[in-house]
Amino acid sequence: MRGAADEQWCVAWRTQGGELVSGGKDGRLIQWTSSAAEEVFTRELSHATQRKPCFSPEGDWMSVDRTLGASTLMETSGKRSIPLPDGFLAVWMGPGAREVVAVTEGSAMGKGNRLVWFDTQSMREVASVPTGAIVDGWFVGSVAFSLDGSRWVEVTSDGAMKCREARTGRELGRTTVPQPRAAEASDSAHLAFSRDGTVAAWSDAFSGEIHLWGVTEPHTRRLIGHSLGVKHLAFSADGSLLASASLDHSIRIWSVAEARLVRVLRGHWAQSNGVAFSPDGRTLASVAHQDSMKFWDVSSGRELCSVPGSDWGESLAFSPDGRWLGIGLSPGNANGSGMRLLRGNVNGAR
Repeated sequence: MRGAADEQWCVAWRTQGGELVSGGKDGRLIQWTSSAAEEVFTRELSHATQRKPCFSPEGDWMSVDRTLGASTLMETSGKRSIPLPDGFLAVWMGPGAREVVAVTEGSAMGKGNRLVWFDTQSMREVASVPTGAIVDGWFVGSVAFSLDGSRWVEVTSDGAMKCREARTGRELGRTTVPQPRAAEASDSAHLAFSRDGTVAAWSDAFSGEIHLWGVTEPHTRRLIGHSLGVKHLAFSADGSLLASASLDHSIRIWSVAEARLVRVLRGHWAQSNGVAFSPDGRTLASVAHQDSMKFWDVSSGRELCSVPGSDWGESLAFSPDGRWLGIGLSPGNANGSGMRLLRGNVNGAR
């Protein structure tokens, strides 16, 4: 799938209609059809650099960035849009985008960072809670929400990791992690939250050490194995497994309950950039810098297949039924810029 002028940073599937939506560095929102693998529409966004956006659970709405450091909620059909006030960057959306949570950048607002709940019907603030999470320019790092939006986890600049209740900000748990450097705040991939909001994972960009935290526990459990920094963390849908992609070229799968290494996946000759579990949890897809994309059998660690190419980017998304996989491509590589769509039994890749 080609048509984007620059790297696509985030992709998501619409549950209705089977379309794939992507947002990228060139500041454009693109919708693709899975049947014809063609571009449906392209919308210019004032040449804003696209931060990693968030999507509604159905994939019908997504956040896109505009100038002045603010998000616009846009229907993926292109028919409607809802601009948020200047300085508000969306980090979570509820069904139908009827409710959105945005974080304010302290420097832009002249005050400390806040998480703000918006009713998009009236565009009124429903709740506002101060947050110490790191907010760095266009990037909102160190904030992650549970799937239902009932709680979030944050990592603050002093190394505190907290789980907090939505709207009230009531602290549900707290622990400590190595104090993050400012540069690490710009990559939210180092923080992952399980879909049910019970377990969080954090890794700094340098040591390769992963901190696994059950939000009711006083301390983290360390996952040690990577020799270099971790680029991406991903929980399986049931939360039983955590996958990590590292600069050391390896992919590792960890048992969340036992905080132990299950297996190491080797085959990439360059740094591993991104990982994604299939919906049924049987298959893991991975991409690496200037290397092929691979599918792995989670239970055995066996490489199922390899898709030739280079510089696949970092963004992966399975369709809800697992039959399609969308991959964001980096610019200037043999695969072209934009999106590539794979079709077949990628859910099991059997």
